[in-house]
Amino acid sequence: ETTRSVYGSICRSSWSLQNQNEKRSCRTHKKVAEIQSPAEIGADAPKPKETRTQPLVQGVAGKLNFTALQQGVKKASAGGNLRMKRDEIIQVRLVALIVEVGRLELTPEYLLVQDRINKQYVKVAWADVPQLKQAGVNFDTLQQLFWGEYPNARKGLKLTLDSKTSLKLDYADWTKLGKQDFPQQMTLTIQSSKNNYGGIFRYSNLQADDRIEVQPTVISSSYKQVELEKILKQLTK
Repeated sequence: ETTRSVYGSICRSSWSLQNQNEKRSCRTHKKVAEIQSPAEIGADAPKPKETRTQPLVQGVAGKLNFTALQQGVKKASAGGNLRMKRDEIIQVRLVALIVEVGRLELTPEYLLVQDRINKQYVKVAWADVPQLKQAGVNFDTLQQLFWGEYPNARKGLKLTLDSKTSLKLDYADWTKLGKQDFPQQMTLTIQSSKNNYGGIFRYSNLQADDRIEVQPTVISSSYKQVELEKILKQLTK
């Protein structure tokens, strides 16, 4: 319901505007979730391990274009920006022309999805989401996905959330960012037995910024908290 409202809000905003756990001191080595390349999918497929031995770029900032997908069909698009500080926060802001319509924020403590048009949000600790906890998905997992740092990431990745649901990522247009490779496009698809949805994140004007500061979102009292279970049921039914 909330996911549809965010997608719907992006569409409505574009139309109307056009027409009117533990603290960490260092995470150089990370515990990863069960991630497999498409060629290795299966119950006995080996789990990749983080092999990077030294931190590289510590911060990234850039613009993005987000295209929402449902059943492989483009449903809506929005601009925005991406800001990431390693081991601390990932923040994605979606903007339809001049209005911020949605925000995704990930930290080691929580994940936040904010619908700024309908004044709704979900903010939950990683351990409080059974599907993510069961799959071993946490901030470290998604940080490596957003940074494109899993071994063989160029071949694509697939993460099994449960017996009926999986998350697939494909990267494209790699560039050099500081001393490391970074994908300028990430296609994320959540596949279930009855649904297939996701989005394309296309980045531009990327800059490495080791001194970047990203302020966590402060939720106004005018926003209504929505149960995450409602979103998960809507996405996987």
